[in-house]
Amino acid sequence: MSRSQPDPITIVGAGLAGSEAAWQVAQRGVPVILYEMRPQRMTPTHTTDLFAELVCSNSLKSNRMTSAHGVLKQELRLLGSLVIRCADENAVPAGQALAVDRQRFAEAVTRHLREHPLIEIRRSEVTEIPEGPAIIASGPLTSPALAEAIRELTGAERLYFYDAISPIVAAESIDYSVVFRQSRYDKGDADYINCPFNREQYEAFYRELVNAKTTLHRDYDPSELFEGCLPIEVIAARGPGGPRFGPMKPRGLTDPRTGRRPWAVVQLRAENRAGTMWNLVGFQTSLALALPEAAGEFVYHTSVLFDRQGRVAGKYRQTHALPDDTCALGDSIPVIATDFGKVGLSVTSDFYFPELYTVEAMQGADLLIWQTYPERFREYYQWPPRLKARALDNHCHLVTAMYADPRTYITNRYRYGMQGAAWGRSMILNRAGTPVADTAYEDGIATAIVDLDKRKQDPYPHYEAEPIFFVNCLGDRTAFAPIAEPWTPPTLPQYRQRTARVAVGYFWGEDMWRSDTMPEAMFRVLDQAAELDPDIVLLSEMAATQDTELQRRVIAMVSERARAMDAWIIIGGLDDKGHRSHAWVWNRAGEIVFKEPIYWTEGFPEIEVFDTDFARVGIHTCGDLYIGEIDRVLALKGAEIIFDPSQMWGPDGENNELMLRARAVDNGVWMACAHWNSSDPGLRSVIIDPYGKVRAASAFQAEGVIAVDINFDEQKVYYAGRRADQPTPGTEGIPAYFTGDLPEQLPGWRQMIFARRRPELYGIIPTENEVTRRYRPAPATEE
Repeated sequence: MSRSQPDPITIVGAGLAGSEAAWQVAQRGVPVILYEMRPQRMTPTHTTDLFAELVCSNSLKSNRMTSAHGVLKQELRLLGSLVIRCADENAVPAGQALAVDRQRFAEAVTRHLREHPLIEIRRSEVTEIPEGPAIIASGPLTSPALAEAIRELTGAERLYFYDAISPIVAAESIDYSVVFRQSRYDKGDADYINCPFNREQYEAFYRELVNAKTTLHRDYDPSELFEGCLPIEVIAARGPGGPRFGPMKPRGLTDPRTGRRPWAVVQLRAENRAGTMWNLVGFQTSLALALPEAAGEFVYHTSVLFDRQGRVAGKYRQTHALPDDTCALGDSIPVIATDFGKVGLSVTSDFYFPELYTVEAMQGADLLIWQTYPERFREYYQWPPRLKARALDNHCHLVTAMYADPRTYITNRYRYGMQGAAWGRSMILNRAGTPVADTAYEDGIATAIVDLDKRKQDPYPHYEAEPIFFVNCLGDRTAFAPIAEPWTPPTLPQYRQRTARVAVGYFWGEDMWRSDTMPEAMFRVLDQAAELDPDIVLLSEMAATQDTELQRRVIAMVSERARAMDAWIIIGGLDDKGHRSHAWVWNRAGEIVFKEPIYWTEGFPEIEVFDTDFARVGIHTCGDLYIGEIDRVLALKGAEIIFDPSQMWGPDGENNELMLRARAVDNGVWMACAHWNSSDPGLRSVIIDPYGKVRAASAFQAEGVIAVDINFDEQKVYYAGRRADQPTPGTEGIPAYFTGDLPEQLPGWRQMIFARRRPELYGIIPTENEVTRRYRPAPATEE
């Protein structure tokens, strides 16, 4: 009488544990149903559909019988372990350790399991705990649904897993005149390649390592890292001796070139049997790297993002160049998918082109990364507003990696020959553009725990649920087409004059011009402005949008003031058709010559500029400040000053002012903004120059007028080439900062930047997609 076959056992997951369990159960005559969701559903880390795929190191630790690892592996061999058998059959030279050719190893395990008559393989995701006998071996990369089922079953409050990549280098990249082969204490064959460091080299390497940028984990907590597999940068953060007494320890090694033990060593272990790839031993890392990349006759500045297995997850070649850049340029702007979101990369001069970051954000980037090096002339005043704008405009976290000078930080002084010290300040900024980690002018590591999904509550359905208050573009974006079109310098008319006194008036919001109220405060301020003999006066956004007899009378009175002052006047918040806010412009003759509506609430087909008798002018109104494409279009069309009649108080004066400064800096324009008086002492009416400097600001809680005299022929400068007279470098004092390579100061920053844009890469900008619509109110539904 034959025995009936037992019921099958379900095993979920075909990693190392699941594969071994399936083999052992089947070898004992019990049927197995083995579930593996790959390739139908891939994890963020696996790259194949093979069983027992090694996603980090290819080492299974020591084979020595005097170690616990070696004893355990010998016991597994005696018990018929499939995993150890396949590892032995596909081992690569690794001294006394067992390391494998990971591709051949996984192929062997997969083949044995497929060929076993009692193992049924099902390629599908398991989302619940199976009924009956089961082994859950889904590992740390369990799908979210099954992880939740495990949490409910076990009552665990938190299950977590953090890993780092294990870098791999190509054999042809190794300088064999420097390295040497040896196993530690000459135990076993000389299977390791050793890269020796002297003390000076190690200290230089350490400085670079602690300043390097890392990729981020969504819920990262340093206390939860596994001490036996720490990323190299975490070890380095614990002190200068960390790597040298850890994975870079030189014990048991002798450099044949010196006959002595090196100060430190990086060991390389074979990654495959062919010896074409080598693993950096103990160098698990989450670093993102930027480096020169040679491709044929071209050399690119390339940012490379490695995945957790040390494989290249993606790379980006610098796409924008300033005059002194000599690298070839990439022709695409990719975003790279990771297990925590999509990443957009940028390198050095890319930072000066906001379009790049818009393209990356519109392709779904959650995290923007910028890697740079000290420019020859170090001017950093204009960087903070730009950094804020890159994050806030694109609703992304921003990670920056910058070099610090080991000497005391000091700014530039061009006439003296002082280029300035490197800034340092590698930082992580949140979606509001606020630094949440900052190395503060020094070397070091900026680390922060960020939640890329976190949003705040916002009572306005058409505003951003973001850390700070700002508005979203509700238009169809067709007006941004000039950003993606070839640019030629616009032809400007012959102006009557090129200097102008620009005035901004300010008073209380409750005294604004309304359709049914005589705006007495407005006329008092216009009369104060007349005493300054201005060429143009800006007032804030009003609320006069009804065609009433009183409104027509007030319009006529404004015309009279313009004629009397012989000045242009701009007032926002007007309309004679009863709908949205327009900025109106009166010329010196009192004629209404231009009207521009607010953009963000609806959008419109074309953003326009107009010419005065002294300069070309653009207008954005109120919340338009938070849509950087508007000011870019105005500047591309030749606007030399942008006026902002505003009611918006925004998050606070500091944030509002930084964004105004960012628009001035990025576009090389003057900005003039009229705000209502506020109890926020930072929220003022301001006039800002093209370098982002506030040249005039209103008084606190008072009526009045500010004014600045502007010469529109003066161009913003930049630095390139090499100045003829070079200061002599010294060894102490200020001359110790001299490099003998001071660039020349040149006029025409805006023309230089605009000519170096890459509009052929910006085609996505004047379009709508799921990213731009993300925060818009849902379409109304009929009940």
